[in-house]
Amino acid sequence: MLENQKKCTKCFIIKDLSEFYTDNGKIDKKKNECKECSKKANLKYRNDNKEKLQKYRNEYNHKYYKENKEKFAKYKKDHEERDKKKRRERDATPEGRERTRANDRRRREKSPEYQKQRCRESYRRNAEKRRASKREYRRKNPEKVRLAVTNCRHKRRLQKLKASDSTIPLASYPLTKQLQELLQSQRYKCNNCGCDISEHHHLDHHIPLSKGGSHSIDNVVFLCPTCNLKKSASIPSSLMLVYWYEEDSICCRVWR
Repeated sequence: MLENQKKCTKCFIIKDLSEFYTDNGKIDKKKNECKECSKKANLKYRNDNKEKLQKYRNEYNHKYYKENKEKFAKYKKDHEERDKKKRRERDATPEGRERTRANDRRRREKSPEYQKQRCRESYRRNAEKRRASKREYRRKNPEKVRLAVTNCRHKRRLQKLKASDSTIPLASYPLTKQLQELLQSQRYKCNNCGCDISEHHHLDHHIPLSKGGSHSIDNVVFLCPTCNLKKSASIPSSLMLVYWYEEDSICCRVWR
């Protein structure tokens, strides 16, 4: 065996010193196992101790992140700026724009839930900016806004006409006898929050007309303006619950 050779203690093959990892604790500054045997031993250890190693990595990463929050924030900001710059340069050409669209489609298909979460975060983050933009548009385009409102009302009337069973009229005001009785049965209180609605109230559909609900006395309830606008076109999780007032046993429909 030559001076620049060594015998592996695992496979017992004489190999060149370059085939061994460095170990300054040894006389020849090389480990007793060759690189190939060391890799096999490390792979076996990782496979046998996956949970232990994963727990250690999680603890280490969490501790390192807490100690270097500013560093991570700066890196994230710089990374986003670099990405924006690259994207602007790429989108300067038609081929680049098409490539960007293809990448976005592939990313959305791969992780739709992640994209939905990012959209929700972006929506909340830019809420004030979006409201300011809408106010500015309404100020500059009053005629377009008026026309859009008219079309919306016309569409709403068509929805009521299509879903009506003639138990209540299309124009609910002034209140008919049935609607007046419904309001009295609610004791002039919002069916959701219980506030007083004797002066201002909205007629709401349990199942919205846009979701296939009917414009009938069995599908309507009176709400305060805040609750009705907050509910929008959503379907309540509990469509019909019965609550009995203990005072005079008046049955009232409520949604949660």
